[in-house]
Amino acid sequence: MSDAEYTVSVAADEADLKALRHEWDELLERSSENRPFSTWTWASCWWDHHRAGKRLFIVTLRDGEGRLTGLAPFYREWLVPGVPVRRLRLMGAGNSDYLDLILTRGKEEDLAKALVAFLAAHGRAWQLLTLEEVPGDSPALAAFRSAAAAAGWPSVLLPQEVCPYLELPGTWEELRATLGKKTRKHLDYYRRRIEKESQFEIRLVEDPAALPAAMAEMFRLHQRRWQRRGMPGSFALPSVRRFHLDVARRFLDEGRLRLYLAYANGECVASQYSFRTSAGTFYYSGGFDPAWSWAGVGSLVVAHSIQRAIAEGLRLFDFLRGAEDYKYRWTSAERRNHQFSAVRPGSGARPLLKLLDLQNRAERSKKGRIEAQDGHLAAMGGTCIAQTYRL
Repeated sequence: MSDAEYTVSVAADEADLKALRHEWDELLERSSENRPFSTWTWASCWWDHHRAGKRLFIVTLRDGEGRLTGLAPFYREWLVPGVPVRRLRLMGAGNSDYLDLILTRGKEEDLAKALVAFLAAHGRAWQLLTLEEVPGDSPALAAFRSAAAAAGWPSVLLPQEVCPYLELPGTWEELRATLGKKTRKHLDYYRRRIEKESQFEIRLVEDPAALPAAMAEMFRLHQRRWQRRGMPGSFALPSVRRFHLDVARRFLDEGRLRLYLAYANGECVASQYSFRTSAGTFYYSGGFDPAWSWAGVGSLVVAHSIQRAIAEGLRLFDFLRGAEDYKYRWTSAERRNHQFSAVRPGSGARPLLKLLDLQNRAERSKKGRIEAQDGHLAAMGGTCIAQTYRL
C-alpha cells in the first residue's frame, strides 16, 4: 500500500485519546514495539499527570478498511517558555525507558512515508520533532529516518542510554548454567544464609487493596539507599510517586504489574517494581535495605523475578536503562537507545540540532558518573545488585 492510500488524521483531545484505547493496544501487538511504555495505559496515565503546558497531537494512520495501522503518539509543547518554537515529542518522554512510533510490523516503510508526508503538510504545527529513548534496532526508527531524509529534513541521531537485556531459555536450570561461577556461588550462599538466619519469603503483590502500602515500601527502600549517598533518588518528588502509584494500579488491574517484596522476619527488606507484556518482563526500579546487603536480598529478588518470568513462558527479561555492573552478571547482551531530532525545512530551527547535541553529551556524562558510583558502592556492599538512579 502506498502512503497515499492511508487515511491520516490527528487525535487532539482527551476524548480522542480515550476512544483509541483498544485499537492502540491491538496495534501494539502487531508492531515491533510491544513494550510497557508504549501501551495506551502508560501513555494515558502519563498524560493525566503531565499534561500541563502541552497539547495532544496523536497522528493515526488507517488502511483502506479503516483499521488502525500506525500511531505516532505525539504531543506539542513550546521548546522553552517564551520562545516561539513548537516541538513534537512522544507521550511518556522523560519517564519511559523505551519509546517509539507504533507501526504495523512489515509495513514500517510505507507508514513512515505517509507520516512524514502528513507532518510536512502540517508544518505550522511544529518546528522541531524529537523521538527519545528509541531502541537502535527499531524498524520504525529506521523507516522514519529514511523518509525524513528523503523529504529533506535536517536531522541528528544521538546516542542515549544502554539497556542490558536477558534472553530467557525454557527453564531456570538452563539459564543458571549460563551464569558465571561466582554469580551462581553468591546466589546459593545468599539463599542458604538468609534462610538459616531468618524467616525469608518473596511475595508478589496481587491485591489492589495492598498496593498503596506495597508501593510505599518500594519507594522507601529505593529512597533510603540513595539518600545514604546524598542523592535525592528517583521517587523523591510527591508528583513522581503519585504517577507511579497510579500507573501501578492500572497495570495491576490489567495483569501487567510485577511488584515483588522480600520479607525477612516480617520486615520488608527488598523490592522490585517491574512490568509485563507478551514480549517479556521489564525491570523498572526497586531497592533494598543496606542493613541486609550481607544477605544479597536484592540479588535474590532479581533471581526470583527471572524465575517467574521463565515460568510464565516469557522469553525476555529487560533490565532497562543503565549500564550498572550488576546487570552484566546476568547478561552480556545490550541495546543502545537513540534520540532522533529533525527540524522542519525553512523553520529557522536548524541551530537547535547543535544545542540538542551539546545537551545530550552533558546528560550522558552526568549519568555515567552516577552509574560508576553506583557500581562501586554495590561492589563494596558485597551484593550483586545496584539500583538505577533515574534522572
